[in-house]
Amino acid sequence: MAESFEGNENGFEEDFEETMVEEFRQRFQLSDKVIGRGAFSVVKLGQEVETKRNCAIKVTDLLKLQENLDLNAGDLLHEAEIHLQLKHPYIVEMIDSYYMSGKMFMIFEHMEGEDICYEITSRANDGYSYCESVISYFMKLILEAVNYCHERNIVHRDIKPQNILMAFQNTKSPVKLNDFGIAVQLKDDELCTPGRIGTPHFMAPEVVLRLSYGKEVDIWSVGVLFFLLLGGTLPFNGSGDALYETIECGIPENNAPVWDIISDDAKDLLSCLLKYDTNERVTAAEALQHPFIRNFKNCSKTHLQESVNEMIKFNNSRRFKKYVSNAVSVKTGAVEDKEDENKYQVNCSIDTMTVSELSENLFESLAEIHQLSGASIENFSVLKSVLSNPQIKAYLKIYDKLHEPLTVEENIDKGDVISKVMEDCNGSQVEVPEKDELLKILSKPHFSGLLWCMDKISNNYDSDADLPQNNSTVSFDDSDKIFVRLVEFDKSPNTRLGMTVKMREDKRCHVVRVMHNGFIHQQGTIHIGDEIIEINGIVVSHLTPSKLRQIMLSLSGKVSFKIIPTTRQSPQSVQCYLKSQFTYNGDNDDSMPCQHLGLSFTIGNILEVVNTDDTKWWQARHINNPESVGLIPCPDLREWTYCRPTSKKNSHSWLNNFLNKKKHSKETYEADRSSDFDVFDIPSYEEVMQVNLCKRKTIVLLGANGVGKRQVKTQLIKSSPIKFASPAIDTTRLPRMGETPGKNFNFLSKPDMLRKIEDREYLEYRSFEVEKNQVEYFGISYDAVRTVHEDGKIAVIDVEPSALKVLRNKEFLPYVVFISPPSFDQLGSLCDVSVFSKKGKSDEMITRIIRDSQKIESQFQHYFDLILHHENVEATVSELISAVDQTQITPQWIPVSWIY
Repeated sequence: MAESFEGNENGFEEDFEETMVEEFRQRFQLSDKVIGRGAFSVVKLGQEVETKRNCAIKVTDLLKLQENLDLNAGDLLHEAEIHLQLKHPYIVEMIDSYYMSGKMFMIFEHMEGEDICYEITSRANDGYSYCESVISYFMKLILEAVNYCHERNIVHRDIKPQNILMAFQNTKSPVKLNDFGIAVQLKDDELCTPGRIGTPHFMAPEVVLRLSYGKEVDIWSVGVLFFLLLGGTLPFNGSGDALYETIECGIPENNAPVWDIISDDAKDLLSCLLKYDTNERVTAAEALQHPFIRNFKNCSKTHLQESVNEMIKFNNSRRFKKYVSNAVSVKTGAVEDKEDENKYQVNCSIDTMTVSELSENLFESLAEIHQLSGASIENFSVLKSVLSNPQIKAYLKIYDKLHEPLTVEENIDKGDVISKVMEDCNGSQVEVPEKDELLKILSKPHFSGLLWCMDKISNNYDSDADLPQNNSTVSFDDSDKIFVRLVEFDKSPNTRLGMTVKMREDKRCHVVRVMHNGFIHQQGTIHIGDEIIEINGIVVSHLTPSKLRQIMLSLSGKVSFKIIPTTRQSPQSVQCYLKSQFTYNGDNDDSMPCQHLGLSFTIGNILEVVNTDDTKWWQARHINNPESVGLIPCPDLREWTYCRPTSKKNSHSWLNNFLNKKKHSKETYEADRSSDFDVFDIPSYEEVMQVNLCKRKTIVLLGANGVGKRQVKTQLIKSSPIKFASPAIDTTRLPRMGETPGKNFNFLSKPDMLRKIEDREYLEYRSFEVEKNQVEYFGISYDAVRTVHEDGKIAVIDVEPSALKVLRNKEFLPYVVFISPPSFDQLGSLCDVSVFSKKGKSDEMITRIIRDSQKIESQFQHYFDLILHHENVEATVSELISAVDQTQITPQWIPVSWIY
C-alpha cells in the first residue's frame, strides 16, 4: 500500500507540473533576449500571449540559490505572495509566478526606464529642468505607493533608488516601487524582529540599533531618498561601524551650498521624515498632506544644477563599484552595499570572462574615477598607464592561453603516429644529425610508455582493471580525479599538533582548523580543507570519532599522513587588534570546539586577531604574550550567546542551532536583558589601533547621582582653569544674582530651548518641576562643548552613560572616567550636598548610590578608560590629572573609527 501511494503521489506531481508548464506556455511567450543576468537568476523579455504586452520574466535556479544562500522556494513564494496582492499604479506589478522543474518563474510588468537617479541625470543632460517641482511630483508618487503598502500592514524594508523605477523613457513617466524580496506583512500592532536588514545607508536608527521596529523604517528610508533627490548626496556616509554610528546620531550632513537654495517647505518635510523618535516621525498619509507634496505645482522651478552634479558623482560611484565587482568576478546573492546589476535586483556574475577581459573592464571603469569626489589624478594616471600598457595586455593574454583547457582528440592510436613519423624520417633525403637523434628517441620503449601515460591522463582514463591490487581499500567517488600526498614529520610526545579534524557522516575526515604558530602551521604541509585518508598506515574511514581522537592524541616519533590536498586557496593572514568588551573564560566554555584551545581574557584586554577563516571561532593572542594563540568567539557568536532565548528545555540547544545554521522558532527574551538594547549594542569587541599621541579633548565623568561627580568636576577645573573648562549650560530659568549670561549658563526662553531640543542640538537635557505646573529645562549643547575645544581647553562634562554613543567619536575624543564609591561609611561624607538637601543622608539613599554605581559599572565598564575609587576629593583629582597627562605622552589604544 505504501509503495502504491507513493507512486500515485509522484504521478500527481508530474501531472501537476505538466499542467503548470502548459498553462505558462498558453499565457506567456519567453524570448531569448536577456534583460539581466545574475549568479542565480536570469531576466528575459517576454510577452503576454493574449494582450501582446511586454513583460519581464525572472527565472531563478532554486538549487543554486539554496546551495549558496540557504534560501528555498518558500522564500521566493513569500515574496510572490506579498507582491501579487499589491495592485497600485505606482508599484511594479507582479503578474504571476510559477514553480516548474526546480526553477521559479516570476513575471513582472516590463519597465522601460532605469532607476530614478540614473533617469534624473540622463534627462538633465538632455536639457530638461530638474527642480523642486519635479522632486515633489516624484515624492508624491513614492509616498502614495508606500501608504498603499502600509494600509495593508506591509513593510517594504529596502526603499532605495535602485527600487524606484521609471515606467517609460518619456518625461511624463511615473515612478514605481519595486522589489519586495525582504518585505514583511505584519499583524495589527505587531513589530518586526530586531536585526539589521536592508541597505545600510537607508537603514533607520532603530534597525541599526537592533530594536523592534514597524512601518516607520520605510518613512526613514523615504527621507534618505528625499535627501538624495534634493542634494544629490546621501545624508549619512561611511561604511561599516562608522556608517552605523552616524545613523545612530541621526544628524544628516547638509553643509553643501545647494542647501542654501532649498525651500523651507522641503527642509521641513525632510525633518519630518527623518525624525529620530519613531513616535514623532510622520506617517506616509501625513506626509502626503504636507504643503511641499500637496502644492507640488507651486514649488520652486529653479534648476538644481549643483544637485545634478552631485548625483552624477553618486551614480558614477555606484557604476564604478559594479565595474570593480565585475572585474574581480564576485559571485553574490543579495549583498549589502553592492550596486544592483539591473532594475530587477539580479546581481552580476561573469564567470566566463578571462583575465585580460577583466583588465579591459577595469580599465574602462577608470574613465569614471575623475567624476568621484576626492579622486587622485596621480593615482588615476598611474593605474591607467599600467592597464593600457601593450606589454601588460600581452602577458595577460598569455596567462589566459596557458589556463585554457586542452583540447584532446580521442581514439587516436599514438603507436601509429610514431610509426608514421619514423617512416617519414627514414624516407627523407635530408641528412642531418637531428634526424638520427629523433629516430633514436622515438625508438626507446620508455618514450612510448610516456606517451601512453599522457594519453590516459589527458583522456581522463580510469580503469580499475589496470590498477595494481592493494589489500587496503579506500572509498572514493569515481567521478573525482584525485592526487594523494604523503606527509611525514617527527613529533615529540609533549607537542600538540595544533590541528582540528572533523569526521563527516560519509566517513571522510577533513582538517577544519590549523592553529596559527602551531606545530602543523609551522610545518606548512597540511592545510584547512585537506582530507586525511591514513594516519601512520591506519585508514581513518574505518575509525570511530573517539578512536580517531585517541590516535591523534597519541601521535609521537615518526608520523605520516596520507592526504588529499584541498583545491581551495589557503586563507590569507589577518592582523587586526580588538579591545575586548566582556570577560571570557575559554576553559569553562562548553561550546568551545577544543577545550584546551580557548583563550581567556577580561574586559579591556587588547587581542591580536591572526586568523578569521572559521566563521564562528577566531584565532587570537594577547599582545603581551605572542605565544598565547587560542580561540575566541567571533562577534556574531558572542551576540547570539548574549541574546540566547530563555527556554530551559535544552541548555545547549541555542548554541547547537547557531553552529548548525538551523532556522529557529520565535522565542521570547528576558525583559531586563532586552532593556539593554535600548542603551547600546551588545558588548563584544572594538577594533583598535595603537597611536603614539592622542590628546583627549573631553573628560566624561560617569557615576551614580550623589557619588561626588560634581565635587570632582569643580575641583578639577579649579586646579587648572587654563587647561580644563565646563561647557556653559543652556537653561530656561531666570538668572540669579551675580550670574553672568554666557559664563556658566546661557539663559534662553522656553520656546527657543524647546526648538533646540526638537532640532537635536543637545548632547543631554533634563527638565525639573520647580513649582506646580512650572517646568524648567537644562541642557548641554554640542556647540557649547565645541566652544571649549576651540578655546584650546579640555571640556569636562558630567552626563548619563547613554550619552557615550554620541560622544565616542573622533570629534570629541573622550576620556571616560568612572567615579566608584568608597565604603558605606566614607560615602556619607563625600556625597553631593544637593542630593541630600531635602531628605538627608539616610542609609537607604547611600545604599541606592552603591547599587546604582554597581549597575553602571556592570553595563558600561567596557567603555571606561579610568576607574577612580573616590575616597578623598583632592586625591581623586590628583590621580585624574596624572592619568590625563599620561595620555598625552604615552602610546594609547584607541578605536579605529577615531582615526579613519
